[in-house]
This record gives sequence, structure tokens and C-alpha cells, in this order.
Amino acid sequence: MLLKTSKRKIKKEYKIVFILILLLILFLFIRNITKDYSISYKLNGYNITEIVKDKTINIIVEKDNIEYKYLLFSKRKAKRKIVDKIKEEQIEGYTCLTPLIDKIKTYTVCYKDNEFITKELASGSLKVSSSNKDLEYYGLNDNEYLLVWKYDGFYYYNGINEEEIKLFDKNRYNNDLMIEIDKYLLFPKYDEEYTFNSFVLLDITTKKTYEIDSNNTISIDSYYAGTYKDNIYLFDNKSENLYKINYRKKNISLVGSNIKGYEKVVNNKVVDASLKEYKTEKITFFSKEESPIIVDNNIISYNYFKIKYAAKAKKVYNKGFDIYYINEDNIYKYSLENTKNILHYFELNFNTNNNVFIYQK
Repeated sequence: MLLKTSKRKIKKEYKIVFILILLLILFLFIRNITKDYSISYKLNGYNITEIVKDKTINIIVEKDNIEYKYLLFSKRKAKRKIVDKIKEEQIEGYTCLTPLIDKIKTYTVCYKDNEFITKELASGSLKVSSSNKDLEYYGLNDNEYLLVWKYDGFYYYNGINEEEIKLFDKNRYNNDLMIEIDKYLLFPKYDEEYTFNSFVLLDITTKKTYEIDSNNTISIDSYYAGTYKDNIYLFDNKSENLYKINYRKKNISLVGSNIKGYEKVVNNKVVDASLKEYKTEKITFFSKEESPIIVDNNIISYNYFKIKYAAKAKKVYNKGFDIYYINEDNIYKYSLENTKNILHYFELNFNTNNNVFIYQK
């Protein structure tokens, strides 16, 4: 009887030890996957540095003392040293390298004369579209929205869908008072040539429009001074009135005049301001949209990563890690992995002033 009890006790202890070992292995496995790390190794003559931090994977491939850098967004792999192979190509005098990683999408970086560029630029495959049509749409993702001003409304694009939104009976060539904030476009209701009494608020995602009426007549000779919380400030140079438009509540209020005095926003606080500041248009207090990347002179930079994405760009729109830009009469999107043409519109040859609006949901 004592022998049977002893055997049961030993079996129970074995089970406990076995469970503890399994828990330890599971703990080490999870820690290995979630822990940031940096590791260097050699692969077929290439020196590779692998840096995994937060939600990004940075790969640095060194060849002939030149570092090719890659920024990847992917789930972490259980193993380290994830690069399986380096694909090397010579394209128009550029040396182009592509790290190949199982189940992770990568891309090509090309180098020549101290310049890193995309494969599309090196090969010349990213040529300006020569469509015979004045307007041709090539598609977006479902979470992307593109609106192009067509003087009486918009060309509206989302996913595979394209349509026209007509807002006014007459063409309006000057739309300087059109502003994008959050998922909305705000602009005057152009009933008259030089004045207006209400604003139109367009929800980019639903195409619904709302009117925000004012008790005052506002001059076209106005400008947006800044934003604060859900409000947009507009100063009318002619009447010298300052308005605060709440695009959430869809109302407008007079908050500054020669009688009431004026206000502005400094360090996230509403403080007093002078008429002189507004008249000289020195006041700007727009909330800056934080961007994870730096875009300068057609070059995108982020931590270890830097690459030229376009030969030239007339206008650049930075949305997270995606770059939308206008080149001649085409709108392109660069998204680290590749560059694609979104829209060909002949009118962009002549006018890119405040007429293209891009939103990502």
C-alpha cells in the first residue's frame, strides 16, 4: 500500500516538473518573439544587420561598404536571422538588392553615385502616363479617398468607385478657402462672387454635405488662422471679424471684432490677441499632424531608412508611411513597397493649387 502511494506521489511530481518545464519553454518562446533585438550576420558574402524594434523590422545589407536599408512592417518571426537570400541585379548602371524573407513582403533598393532610389526610378518603368484621355482613374484601396476639385464640385474616388459630386451651378476657379480637417472638407457656399453667408461641410467618407449658417456676411478676402480642438478659426480681412467654426457641432460663432477684442491659441491655450496680428496674417496655430517619416526633396527618411521615391514632384501629401504626389498631370502613390499611378488628369498640368484632397480611413 505504501509502495503504491509512493509511486503515485512520484508520478504527480513528474507531472508538476513537466508542466513547469513546458511553462518555462513557453515563456522563453514568447519573450524571444516579443523582445526587441539587433543582430548581425553574414549571408553569401553580404553583411546583414537585423534590427527589430516595436512594430518595425529594419534590415541593413552591406555590399562593398555600401549599406542598403529596408523598412518592413510585419509580424515578428519566431526565429532570428530571417533573411534567406539576397537577390542582386544591375539596372541601368544601378546595383539593386532585394532581401528575400519567407512570408514577408520586401522590396528593391538601388544605388549609384551616392544615391539610393526605387527600382521603378532606376528602370524607368515609372514613366508619366501618356493617356489619350483627359481624365483616367487607376484605383485606390478601400480605405483611401481622393477628391479632385472640378470647379463646380469634385471628382470623387474610393477603392474601385469613381463618381462626380456637383455642388454649384457656376464654376468657381478660386477655392483658397477650402480646407481639409479630419474626415471633412470645409468651404464657403459660393452663392455670390465676393461674399457668402454659410459654409458647406462635406464628409469625405459618406459624401454627405451639411450647411453651417452664419448670421453675418463673410468676405472672400478671409483666411484660416488655425485650429483648436473641434474648431477652425477664420479671419475676415474686410469686416475684421474673427469666427470660430465647430465642424463637429456644425455651428459658427463670432469670437473676435473691434468691439469684442480678439483671441488666438498658444501652447494649447486660448489667449488674447490683437487686430494687428490678424491683419498682417502673422497668426497661425494649426495643429500639426504628427508624421512618422520625414519627406524632403523627394526623399523619404525614417530611422535607418532613406530612399528617393520620385524624380520630381509638384505637390506632396504625406499620410503616415504613404506618400501621394503630383508629377505633371498624374497623381502617384509611393508606399515603400512600390509606386503606382492613381489618377491621370490633364488639368493638373495647369493647376495644383488647393484642388487635390486625400484621406485615409
